[in-house]
Amino acid sequence: MKSAAKKVVVEKVKFAGNDITVTRTLRNSTLKQSEQNKAKAQKSVSKKGVDSVLDNLKETKSVSTITKSSMDWDQYKEVEGIEEEVSAVTKEGAGYLHRQDFLNRVDVREYEKDRDKRMSK
Repeated sequence: MKSAAKKVVVEKVKFAGNDITVTRTLRNSTLKQSEQNKAKAQKSVSKKGVDSVLDNLKETKSVSTITKSSMDWDQYKEVEGIEEEVSAVTKEGAGYLHRQDFLNRVDVREYEKDRDKRMSK
């Protein structure tokens, strides 16, 4: 597997009234997307002088429970070293939902065969 360039980003966010620090590792593709988004935002609204200083002083951004859970899960995968294993399982179709879909399709097919067999008699 080709190793992708990574960058560590530290953000301060507000969750449940508390300021927390979130460390994320961004891969090369994510870095490119975030840089493009920043460039678009800077083009659309370029602030100078006092406005840019005031933007830096704004209160930290709040995150939802879902976003915080996602951040926690990503951090857990990174700490435990299971990122590649989890992505491999989900990409191969060996995940729980894929197995359930497969089993449901098998049940439907068996039912249809039995039904066709009964109807032909």
